[in-house]
Amino acid sequence: MNKNDEYCMQIVQKADKTHYLSTLYAPVNVRPHLYALYAFMSEISSVRAKISEPLPGEVRLQWWRDVVNSAFSNEVHSNPIAAALCDTIQQFNLPLNVFIDMINAQLFDIYNDPMPSLNDLEGYAGETAGAIIILASMILNKRKTSESAHLAGHAGCALTIAHILKNVSIHARQGQVFIPQDLLTQHSLAPQDVLNRVQSPAMKAVLQALMARAIWHVEQIKCERTAICCTLSPAFLPVALVRKQIHKMQKQSLKLLQQPIDLCPLTRIFTLCAAARCV
Repeated sequence: MNKNDEYCMQIVQKADKTHYLSTLYAPVNVRPHLYALYAFMSEISSVRAKISEPLPGEVRLQWWRDVVNSAFSNEVHSNPIAAALCDTIQQFNLPLNVFIDMINAQLFDIYNDPMPSLNDLEGYAGETAGAIIILASMILNKRKTSESAHLAGHAGCALTIAHILKNVSIHARQGQVFIPQDLLTQHSLAPQDVLNRVQSPAMKAVLQALMARAIWHVEQIKCERTAICCTLSPAFLPVALVRKQIHKMQKQSLKLLQQPIDLCPLTRIFTLCAAARCV
């Protein structure tokens, strides 16, 4: 790997252990390109943590739009992630509109507007985590990607919901509410109750409903797993963790309002390894 590739790998290894580990199951020749993709995802999804108000966040996201739009030009990018990403886009002729939609979806993260509905949340998931799976699949085996594109949507939703549940306490401290407002309303709650981290039977019911929705998406993938070509499995491997993550959360739902609940590193490694062997 060149310096840009190594930099991307280090970013992913530090910021996104799951995608780092899943990439180890991909062919060696495409790993640098997957790391470039996941490093880009890490960069745009972490914009909120690097700003104190929305405007600088919009500027950062616009910079990435400009990078993507110039991917097929001869412009030299001094940023190692940008350079590696543009090389990956060029080599695999990846669709620029998917990247732009992903960047636009991240605008939601830099503001404090509550997530309006479950439908909006799943649309957000499709344009972010789901899109990453599709792009990774195109890198792994472009000819087979269309056969599992609909499952990438389910995978993106499962991963996004699990991530939101795990980080609900962190988001609340930041003034963000990703839990859908329509789901809160059904249980006579409001976004402010999430920000206040109200522990009540109603809040537990909301969290459990989201957990059930994540598992539903996992089940859809399980029912059609033969549609996922073995060469695409590294793109879908992170979903193997969702069921265990949710099971652990279900045992102590309301504790999510105080601190993140996640799998231990060894469980993460062994679960991904077992899933990779089953493909």
